[in-house]
Amino acid sequence: MFRPLLNRLDSSPRLSRRIDRISSMMATQRGLLLIIGTVLVLLSLLAHGVVVFVLVVYYNLSVALYWLCLPATLFHLGVLSGFVGLMLATPLGQGYRDK
Repeated sequence: MFRPLLNRLDSSPRLSRRIDRISSMMATQRGLLLIIGTVLVLLSLLAHGVVVFVLVVYYNLSVALYWLCLPATLFHLGVLSGFVGLMLATPLGQGYRDK
């Protein structure tokens, strides 16, 4: 059913050129995806906090809703620290014990 569409996509010169351009751009800017991911995680954390604050304050929902946000906040902080760790691992290089 999808074979004709997949064959057409697979042999598309326009798609091939676009993938080549993206690949060559990403080769020169290796940390760009990490920075984009970090910014998205930060925006998600801020949006999550604002939405919960608005729900509790303006819609008189229970303050216990803050406790439900603890796992999501810890998840955001874990992913964020992982991204920052990956970004710092390359410029800092090997540790002196690893040599």
